[in-house]
Amino acid sequence: MSAIHILHYSLIVGTCFVSHYAVAQNNTVGQAPWSVRLMGGIYESEGRVEVFYDNQWGSICDSLWSIEDATVVCRQLNYSGADLALVAGQYGEGQGVVLFSNMACNGMESNLSTCKYDLVDVTNCDHSRDAGVVCTSQGSLRLAGGSVPGEGRVEILGESGDWGTICDDGWDKTDAGVACRQLGYPDALEAIVNVGFPNTQPVFGSGSGHILLDGLDCESEKRHLRDCLVTKEWGIHDCTHGEDAGIKCDVGLTRLVDGDFDDEGRVEVYYGGEWGRICSTNWTIEDAHVACRELGFPLGARNTQIFEGGDGPFLLDDMKCQGFETHLADCESLGWANNQNCDANLNYGAGVVCNGRSLLI
Repeated sequence: MSAIHILHYSLIVGTCFVSHYAVAQNNTVGQAPWSVRLMGGIYESEGRVEVFYDNQWGSICDSLWSIEDATVVCRQLNYSGADLALVAGQYGEGQGVVLFSNMACNGMESNLSTCKYDLVDVTNCDHSRDAGVVCTSQGSLRLAGGSVPGEGRVEILGESGDWGTICDDGWDKTDAGVACRQLGYPDALEAIVNVGFPNTQPVFGSGSGHILLDGLDCESEKRHLRDCLVTKEWGIHDCTHGEDAGIKCDVGLTRLVDGDFDDEGRVEVYYGGEWGRICSTNWTIEDAHVACRELGFPLGARNTQIFEGGDGPFLLDDMKCQGFETHLADCESLGWANNQNCDANLNYGAGVVCNGRSLLI
C-alpha cells in the first residue's frame, strides 16, 4: 500500500441545518450522475455530504475521505473548490443510510459517481463516521507571505470573489486560534500584530486589495472568522495594509495524551478536523520510534505501551513503519479513518514511552 500523507483540516461544527444540492451535467457512459447536497452546516457551503442513490438520500462513510473527494463534491455544487474534508460526523449524524465508503476521487472528476468507491455494509460504518466538506466561498481563508506552512498574513475571501486582508486592531490569540482551526490546524501558536506600525513593515508583508474585516472579537468555540463579533461591517475599517493581521499556527499533528510524563502516552493524530487514536493492532517498536521522533524525541522510543482512555475515533490502523520515516503519515497503513481492527468503543489506543526525561526519574 502506498504511503499516506497528512492533509490539514479543521473542526467545523454546524448548529443549524441548511441544504444545498446540484446535479453534474457530465458523466461516464453507463453511470447516471448523482445528486449531492450538504446538510447540518451553518452556511450552505459546508455540511455533511449526502448523495441521492437508489431512490434515497444517504451519507458517505469517512473511510479514506480526502480533499480530492471534497473537491469533487464542491465542484458539483458550483463552488470553485474545497477548503476542507472532514471526518467523524462533525455536522451531526444523518438519518438515512450510509451508502458508500472508501471514496477514491483524483479531484478532477465532474461527479462523485465517476470516482472509485465501495458500497457500505451498514454493520461496519454508522452515522458517527459521516463525511463532511467545507467548500471555498465567502469567508474562506488563506495565508500569504510566510516562509513555512502554517504562518502568514491572513487573507479572507470577500463576497465579490476577491481576496482581502484583516486589520490587526484587537487581533489576539483567540482570533488567531479560530483562523488556524478554520485553515485546518489544531490551534494557534501566536497572533501577529504589527506593534511597530507605522514605523515598521508588517511581519508577513503588506497585502493588497480591500481590508475586509476590522475589530474582530472571537470566542474560542467559533469555527469561522465570519462568525465572530466585529466592530465594523464587512469592508468598513480605519486601517492601512501596514496593519494586516498575521498568524503562526501549530502544525504539530501528533500528540501524547494521558501519560504520567511528557515523553509517554497514548499517541493521537489530527486529521479531518479531529484528534483521534491509533489502533494498537500490529503496533510495533518501529512505529513507536517514528512517533517519538516526530514528537521531538530524537532517540526514538524506549518501548510501546497501551494507554487507557480516549474517546476519539480510530484514525490510523495496521501501521507498518520501517522505523526511519519522519512522520507517521509517511508510513504504510490502511489509510486515514479506515479502521478495521479496533472496535470504536474500545477505551484504549496505541501508545509509546519515548527516550526522554522520564528516563531520569
